[in-house]
Amino acid sequence: MNPIAIVSVLMLPLTAPTWMGAGTCEATYESHQCEDDLSHLEAQVSLGDMDLFGRCDRSCSAPPPEWYRRAALQVQGDARISLDQNPAIPGARAEEVKRIRRAAEQGDASAQFNLGRMYSRGDGVPRSDAEALKWTRRAAEQGHAEAQYGFGILYEMGWGVLRDPAEAAQWYRRAAERGVALAQFSLGVMYHQGDGVAQNYVAAEKWTRRAAEQGDADAQYNLGLIYDKGQGVAQDYSEAVRWYRRAAEQGIAEAQNNLGVSYVNGQGVAQDYLEAAKWFRHAAKLGLAGGQYNLGLLYDNGGGVSEDDAESVRWYRRAAEQGHPSAQFNLGSQYVLGEGVPRDIAEGAKWYRRAAEQGLADAQIALGLLYESNFDAPDHYVFAHFWLHLAAQQGNEPAREELERIETFMTSEQIAAARELWREWRLWTEPPPSHDVRALLGWAVHA
Repeated sequence: MNPIAIVSVLMLPLTAPTWMGAGTCEATYESHQCEDDLSHLEAQVSLGDMDLFGRCDRSCSAPPPEWYRRAALQVQGDARISLDQNPAIPGARAEEVKRIRRAAEQGDASAQFNLGRMYSRGDGVPRSDAEALKWTRRAAEQGHAEAQYGFGILYEMGWGVLRDPAEAAQWYRRAAERGVALAQFSLGVMYHQGDGVAQNYVAAEKWTRRAAEQGDADAQYNLGLIYDKGQGVAQDYSEAVRWYRRAAEQGIAEAQNNLGVSYVNGQGVAQDYLEAAKWFRHAAKLGLAGGQYNLGLLYDNGGGVSEDDAESVRWYRRAAEQGHPSAQFNLGSQYVLGEGVPRDIAEGAKWYRRAAEQGLADAQIALGLLYESNFDAPDHYVFAHFWLHLAAQQGNEPAREELERIETFMTSEQIAAARELWREWRLWTEPPPSHDVRALLGWAVHA
């Protein structure tokens, strides 16, 4: 049984969606595995746009025209325009571009919106961010809700304009008030983060709920987080579970993982390891490192599944290879103990180090103790002291006690050398400032 057996809720902060396939769609649509039964209207149109505009790095079985057809069959006007008029779709002719332009010049908002999208990619017209911005603005100013949402994205991302979160929030609000779920989601994100608006958890809950009630899966996940953490609402685990479940059933891996955590902890539902294993497995198969780690823990400890060291190693490894520090630590422990794999101290130390370098105190302690016991290695006490010191600096009491113990065996020169290593480590590992707020925050990523 592995020394780490705590399953914790994966809390990812909200991230605003993208428009016209901004290159971040893989975070959500790969978690859906491009499911052919996707029926959300806006998602279908967005998937068509993302493929069509060539900014999405995912691979999907359905080509762009097919996504437009699925939405068009459900009678969404703009989807029909895209299907009938976009020159990237088989059967569309150059004269159709002229027809769209004429309609746009005559003030037709839907035509203006579509012409803007065409300019953003260069489909049937020369690619031009300036023209895309111009026509999208004209449509937005006429009250075209999807254009208002898209214009908000341009300002939030700084595409063709200087990034202006406050301006983005204004356009999101216009679209959100007209019922565009993606805009409601984005506005909720901005209120949660305090980006472009004053941070307001109550307002974040309001707009996130509106999107969630329209069936937006990422909004449902975020609303679950809001109730889980009690932000803007009274903490309510049962309500959190309700929204996690709705998002999980739509294929949101993070929601599946958190639903599994709820079953493990018995929060909002009766404790049920079988159900936990089911949801962790769903998340793990979608590639979520947290789900893979949690499934590994269940196999490691026999919760909801038969105890199986080999299976625990398999899932730990998948999560560890994605950089999950606790999975790296547990995989290292499996190698050190010879559980599920042949005993291999060097391989165990490799995984301990990867976790230790990410700041995991348990891995730093384990690595320090391995160094201490390796009497054949030069300066083994120096490196043992170094890793234990890093853990102790995090307030870890066992690390502090081990540090005091090994200092009784060390010379003053060795202690000084270890402390010099620590000072150098701090210089090399000081993180640079991030210019991407999403890298620092991280709720659901909505493409």
